Amino acid sequence: MIFAGTNGFLDPIPIEGVGNYEQEMYRFFDTRKAALLRTLADKKQFDDALKAEFTAALKEFADVYAVAKKAAA
Repeated sequence: MIFAGTNGFLDPIPIEGVGNYEQEMYRFFDTRKAALLRTLADKKQFDDALKAEFTAALKEFADVYAVAKKAAA
């Protein structure tokens, strides 16, 4: 979540929506990016390659989240 916030992924999210974004983001990573989370746990280091993978995953999540929010509206 800190990486998402410091890299601009929370910028379009209204403050009152951050809690929901966080819950959905964790669900997304647990279900779709579990291998990436395991890699981070194994490496215990957030190197440039891992940062790139997390950035790509957060971009994918942003698309999924936007579609879900539109469908709910």
